[in-house]
Amino acid sequence: MEGLPAQKVLSYSRLLSNLRDRILLTDARGQVYVDVTYHHAPELMQIMQANPKLRARVKRLALRMQPALEEWLEHPTDARRQVNAQWVRQWQRTLRAVSRQASPALQAEMAWWEARLPGWAEKTLPQIWASLLAEQR
Repeated sequence: MEGLPAQKVLSYSRLLSNLRDRILLTDARGQVYVDVTYHHAPELMQIMQANPKLRARVKRLALRMQPALEEWLEHPTDARRQVNAQWVRQWQRTLRAVSRQASPALQAEMAWWEARLPGWAEKTLPQIWASLLAEQR
């Protein structure tokens, strides 16, 4: 979140922590997704630190998603905002850009997520989360 005021960065960080604690970890299957995130976080941070354009792209996408994440936290089962097809395409391009610089393990993880992205268009975050929880990871 380079270039943002410290308060904005702290607010976004708290949002993500609250989502983890109040939504993702309320189901034992959610722990798998949290663990995968933490496992790959150091490599992802290295990749983004080395690539300012990629870092800026991820920042734009994350900030664009913030209102939907806030709504999901406020209304965990009935958030109404939908992920649109443009956002899905932008994340697909971003995952591909990360994959080009990633280890084989992270490439496999990026491919796993990229394969699911098209099915998220016009879905709400609770719907997407339910579909992820239904998967065997």
